[in-house]
Amino acid sequence: MLKRTALYDSHIDAGARIVEFGGWEMPVQYSGIRPEHLEVRSGVGVFDISHMGQLMVSGPESAAFLNRALTNDIAKLSPGLGQYTLLCHDQNSGGTIDDLYVFCLNPSEYLLILNASRFDDDRKFLEGLLASYPGRADVTLNNLSSSNSALALQGPGSPAIADALFGAVIDSGAPSGIPRNHIAALQAGGSVFGDGTILLSRTGYTGEDGFEIMAPHSVIQRIWSELTDRHNVLPIGLGARDTLRLEAGYPLYGHELDEKTSPIEAGVKWAVAMDKGDFSGRESIRACMDNPDRRMLIGLEMVDKAPPPRQGYALFSSADADEPSGVVTSGTLSPSLGKGIALGFVPKSDAAVGRNWWVEIRGRKFKAVQCRRSFLSKAG
Repeated sequence: MLKRTALYDSHIDAGARIVEFGGWEMPVQYSGIRPEHLEVRSGVGVFDISHMGQLMVSGPESAAFLNRALTNDIAKLSPGLGQYTLLCHDQNSGGTIDDLYVFCLNPSEYLLILNASRFDDDRKFLEGLLASYPGRADVTLNNLSSSNSALALQGPGSPAIADALFGAVIDSGAPSGIPRNHIAALQAGGSVFGDGTILLSRTGYTGEDGFEIMAPHSVIQRIWSELTDRHNVLPIGLGARDTLRLEAGYPLYGHELDEKTSPIEAGVKWAVAMDKGDFSGRESIRACMDNPDRRMLIGLEMVDKAPPPRQGYALFSSADADEPSGVVTSGTLSPSLGKGIALGFVPKSDAAVGRNWWVEIRGRKFKAVQCRRSFLSKAG
């Protein structure tokens, strides 16, 4: 049975089109993907991201345990700071179980934000690692997803909206003063939002400035109403969330990342701390790094008039090649650029910014040029 977030009725009332996503009934669009996308690029929009998993890892050994489980270096996190990281297998070239965000709330509490479709697998894998960890008695895994919801407030107008919404009631001052990748807490008790702790992070997955807000279900419901009713913030669906992250060149699990794909292949080597000591997947990731025949994720921009590329379309090294050299992992008609863009895997030895590739679309080959994975610098 599909799950629903605490905001499901609000989405229906707003005229959202609902689709299945990661085991949840989620809004894919309200007014339309293109206008929602452009509103986030130029103004501000709000997303329901309550389907994302929230897992608290706590205890005196929590930091040491997470540094054995995750690819990035937990030791670099001071209280209030977060980082992008990955959970990887020891097999399949360090294949990715999930990509996630981890926040240090204090030296013995870490909040993990996990992909909706991967939450059960992530927790099972972490529980398996913990069972053999010497300090397991001093680590606790606590699922917060059943009691908490989350929103993403994104766009260049988001700091002003966040300040107006929450005011200077957090320890670090106004929300606009929270640095990028940091998280702050405020108590909602006695406020218009009801009771409970609100966690506010300066993060997002759109390529724009913004915040992610985590709080109990009833508090998130009130924040959603305040944003959409009193501040006239446009609700944004999963369709625009996908086109926004693709323009930014961000990988999406199930597209650029999966259990057979290494973070090295997917272009997120910067989130792998090979010098921190042993961690899950380290040796397999090292083997992938040393493999000259590995795949590489590239950006592609369609040339001339061409239909938009889509996931699974074959990539060819020339217009007359019979066998494909790679595959498109994500593709769309970019609302910001007005042309087709894509991410895809090709042999590393063949990849070069500026070279041409051909995408097979409905039996025809269309030219594309390889470019940087982030398309935002091209947006006007």
